[in-house]
Amino acid sequence: MKFNQLFMALLGIVAYQTSFAQIPPNTPEPMPKIALPVITTDDTPMTTTPQTHATPETDDLQQTLDRAILDKDEQIIAQLLPLYQSQPNPDPITLQYAKAVIFEKQGNLKGAIAIYRKILADNPELTPIRFELAKVLFDDKQNANAKAQFEKVKSDNPPAFVQELSDLFLTALRKRGKSTLNFSLNYLNDNNVNNATHDKNIADTPFVKSDSMLPQSAHGISYGLTAQKDVNVTGNHYLSLGNELFGKYYWDNHDYNDLINRTSAGYVYQDDKSRVAVLPFYEFRSYANQSYKDAWGVRTEYARWLNPKHQTSVAFEYADNCYQDYHSLDGDSYLLSLTHIWLTNPKRYVYAGADISQDNAAARHHAYHYKALRVGMGQEWQKGISSRVGLTFGRRDYQGTAIIGDIIPLTVVRSDDELGVSLSLWKRDWHIWGITPRLNYQYKKVDSNIPSMYSTNKNQVYLNFEKSF
Repeated sequence: MKFNQLFMALLGIVAYQTSFAQIPPNTPEPMPKIALPVITTDDTPMTTTPQTHATPETDDLQQTLDRAILDKDEQIIAQLLPLYQSQPNPDPITLQYAKAVIFEKQGNLKGAIAIYRKILADNPELTPIRFELAKVLFDDKQNANAKAQFEKVKSDNPPAFVQELSDLFLTALRKRGKSTLNFSLNYLNDNNVNNATHDKNIADTPFVKSDSMLPQSAHGISYGLTAQKDVNVTGNHYLSLGNELFGKYYWDNHDYNDLINRTSAGYVYQDDKSRVAVLPFYEFRSYANQSYKDAWGVRTEYARWLNPKHQTSVAFEYADNCYQDYHSLDGDSYLLSLTHIWLTNPKRYVYAGADISQDNAAARHHAYHYKALRVGMGQEWQKGISSRVGLTFGRRDYQGTAIIGDIIPLTVVRSDDELGVSLSLWKRDWHIWGITPRLNYQYKKVDSNIPSMYSTNKNQVYLNFEKSF
């Protein structure tokens, strides 16, 4: 294969058809909080490459195979490769290049990378091969290595269109390396901020509730700010830094102000199909404007695309919780979360998941075991409307006989069945300063075996404003 001539004649046609589709749009890649995979959309126009029909009886076999390789036509390559190998003195670079393309089309990016590196080790002047290597490194999320190879391609003074393509990839790599910020804000009008019941009796005891134990109202805002930075150290290995801040502020009932901040730093491995993370963290919580809890822990995550439409995610978390004024709540906690997502078509996804958690509080009546099932769907509708709906069915079983307020003992062990419903609607072409408002509805029902204390129904409708940077 005469690569430099083919590079000039053919790569210009094929590169524009295949490369632009691999560059993501200028949108951040959000990271999941629990084992819920995040669906990202790519608005980059997709194009197809015309198929080459092999006719070795009439066409030159070398030229037909060369064209099939540059077209990344796996079927034609597989058809012609045995014929080409049987020819006298087949070109070894053509053979390796063909095998690399087959690996790439089969999703074995590391196999393709190894072949391209081997070719370049013996033939460092082959800029077309270096360009192919850089693209595969980009797809495999080896950002630092891809950047180095694209810069080497540019330094070889290739044709102008290859310079332009390399610049596009380098721009995409710079966007990948940027920190991502996400800010959200919404108004709160809560007529039961303390999740209490209207029943004035305390279970089957002769005691009655004080006014503070009955439903309280509050008005305010909820807010969130998350920051994430993944630094590509080498190959597929990253240093991940993140901070997540969520809070509620009530201007007419400060006793229920709540703030949670988690800072994490750890290791991430990611390629085109998988992501593995080990993230030690520190979490701080304040409640009623006072320090409430500190927690040190570690979170591990694994996500893998099984095929282009199915992804499975698993998360495990351990935390050691220390409460400032409520030492009966001190203890460790565990979470195991599993989610599977199915992209049914380009405009719809559905998911199902399960969660198991254990909170080992020092006082057994505060310790509990929780398990839940989750299902949901996201959909893009006509006229720019999008929706997301989710259902959660959970059960919380406490480990010791209930004691109300750590003072009044009961004769039963508390057990709650929980139902959660969430719905979000928004119009994709409605923007205010780059922010798309979303209409949200949330419903939560708790059915407890101590109904006078813990059985509740709660509905909330609110507008949410969220912006990513």
